[in-house]
Amino acid sequence: MNQQKVMRFCLEELDRLCGKKDTALLVDDALGEEEFLLKPGEIRSGSARGLLYGVYACAERKGYRFLDFEEHQTAPSQGIPDGWKEAPVFKRRGNVIETIDDRSFLHSMIDWGAKNRLNEFFFTFFLWDEVKEDILPALEKRGFSVTLGGHSLKFLMEKAGMDPEAAMDFFRKTEEEWDPVVDVIRGYCADIPVVTRISLWPEDAPAQKGDFLSAYLQFTEYLKRKLPDIEVEHIAYNAGLAWHMLERESETKQPESIDTLFAFWGRDYSRNFQEEKRAWKSFKDWRGVANKLTVFEYYSDHFLLSELFPPLPRRIHKDFKAYRRLGADGVLNLVVPRHHPKMGDVPVESYDWKWVQLLNNYVAASEMWGKAVDMEECFAGDTSGVWHMLEKAISPLSGWNIPLFPERAVDSGDAKVLPSLEEAQAKVGEVAFTTEGKRDEKLAAYVDDLQALLSFHENRVQKERL
Repeated sequence: MNQQKVMRFCLEELDRLCGKKDTALLVDDALGEEEFLLKPGEIRSGSARGLLYGVYACAERKGYRFLDFEEHQTAPSQGIPDGWKEAPVFKRRGNVIETIDDRSFLHSMIDWGAKNRLNEFFFTFFLWDEVKEDILPALEKRGFSVTLGGHSLKFLMEKAGMDPEAAMDFFRKTEEEWDPVVDVIRGYCADIPVVTRISLWPEDAPAQKGDFLSAYLQFTEYLKRKLPDIEVEHIAYNAGLAWHMLERESETKQPESIDTLFAFWGRDYSRNFQEEKRAWKSFKDWRGVANKLTVFEYYSDHFLLSELFPPLPRRIHKDFKAYRRLGADGVLNLVVPRHHPKMGDVPVESYDWKWVQLLNNYVAASEMWGKAVDMEECFAGDTSGVWHMLEKAISPLSGWNIPLFPERAVDSGDAKVLPSLEEAQAKVGEVAFTTEGKRDEKLAAYVDDLQALLSFHENRVQKERL
């Protein structure tokens, strides 16, 4: 992290948002790296990045809210208390961006992420190639760390002059055969200090059973030996619903130098994670052997959650309590745009997925600092109970992801999905009726779009049954 760049940006933001040129920004070794302390006339932290968080906390005390990409100064000013201290609950806090090559959106996400005290962005290698020159200055001046990886193996193999179609067998190759890809990865890490971690995943398809996980872990251990100054992690992930890629066999040893990223795809977000008994058992097992463990979540994934996107404030709150209890070191939240492969003309073009995904992202970012969010307080007007009603109405649709795999409720023409869509429509209609004239403008548009999308998918399934 370039402390001087971040400090200069701190001063600019302090003046712009708080108008306090006489406020001292002080690096204090007695505080944690990201811990900050507010006092009248000064902000203290263990690093420049922590001071930036303190500046945004100061702005929040003046009434700013950073729920979305706009800066809303809507809450009453509270003044700066003497001795207001905050520290993160999770050391690693970030968003994962795999394919979104939208520079304006990425800049907005980086700005929003700093204001909500995230400290990492995770990019695939191929996306980083496209966007790094444009977004690197924005990341540097906010003190972000960058992880590179994801489903990028074919891309790296091609850059290394290897056959990308052999990616499924790559991790079973020898160290000598790994070296061309390792050399390509080394080139990405050179002279770019913000790149602090590599998290290269297998292809997003079921691997052959047998020694896959052991071979993959051996590769990550070798990569760490070759890049000793870079953090390296492996992913435990049920690609294509392959349990053998998520679950660790008792004889599979976790290298001490390698961290773990745990990603369970297909979860029913209307239920506690603990009710997904097989996945929860695997999560606890990895926590027991991992050096550091980060949870990979899908709270802002418009593929898994679909365009019938549920706000999940209560589920996220319960998840984070469980993750804290088991000692997770971090949480990453995946951001995926609206996905509609079978629809032809896009229904409800007004649907603003970029704003909608921030609802759960904001809640998760707050929970990373141990702060529960009252969504009703975040919106103007009387929205009492709306978010809980919407969560209960829509989140059960995520329970179709595994039974219908590889389809989702918004793809399938299976008649058994229809009752779930009809029930969700009735509940969302109740929300619309009970809050008529009392809703925030963006909330109103979101509810109206949900009603229209539910009607569209009900009609689609009914037509496919004929």
